[in-house]
Amino acid sequence: MKKMALVLGGGDAGVHVAMQLADRGHLVTLVPFSPSATAAAAFQELRHPNIHTFAQAELISLRGGVGNFTAHIGPATPVRPIVQIRAGAIILTTESEQAAALPRIAALLGIALNDYGSVATNQFCPVLTSREGIFVVDGGKRPANPADYLAMADKAATMAACVLEASEGEAPPPAAMSGIREISL
Repeated sequence: MKKMALVLGGGDAGVHVAMQLADRGHLVTLVPFSPSATAAAAFQELRHPNIHTFAQAELISLRGGVGNFTAHIGPATPVRPIVQIRAGAIILTTESEQAAALPRIAALLGIALNDYGSVATNQFCPVLTSREGIFVVDGGKRPANPADYLAMADKAATMAACVLEASEGEAPPPAAMSGIREISL
């Protein structure tokens, strides 16, 4: 069974990571860091058979671990049903203007922030977070050079692909919550 990746962040890095993983044959769910008209417009331009987008949704909750995360995606004030997504890896892409929402997302993901409010990462591999299977691009400290930013996005996509490929074939557990629609691409 193909494992899906969940990409949180609909900016340049989020779309880049989603395309990298989709081009490698992985299924990707792309959700903006926080719902916006900009994300909705960008997502309408994005066409790939392996990418499923939720432009007006956000991460509501997350449980599980590397190779078998269960994320609940939906509107901040539920008008539509919340969607349950099974993902083998999660990639968080942030933009500097989203810094205010970063503590909430980090708490949902169970990842640490540093003293400056950015995602705490490994000093030798700045896409690794404090939680296995969750990778970050930027994390609130965007490189000045756009080429470095895309290189970081490529590294996160490559590491997520390794996790997805290592965990393929494992059957996910049955849905634990009733009344939640499950997406399986």
